[in-house]
Amino acid sequence: STIYSCLLTTCLFSLLLKRLPTGILYRPDFVGFEIPDEFVVGYALDYNEHFRDLPHICVINQHGREKFRIH
Repeated sequence: STIYSCLLTTCLFSLLLKRLPTGILYRPDFVGFEIPDEFVVGYALDYNEHFRDLPHICVINQHGREKFRIH
């Protein structure tokens, strides 16, 4: 499909698509990036109100999740 075919129909766009081992049969019409099954932050995605202002997307590791978890 092309972006022009979405002019007359409804299309789903997704910036990120996680690669999951599940049997999900639906895939968005357009995907920006396929990412591993990790918790990502940045570019408006946050972890407990932190990191959403990062100008890039990155994976938050276990140490980061523990440091910024809600007690």
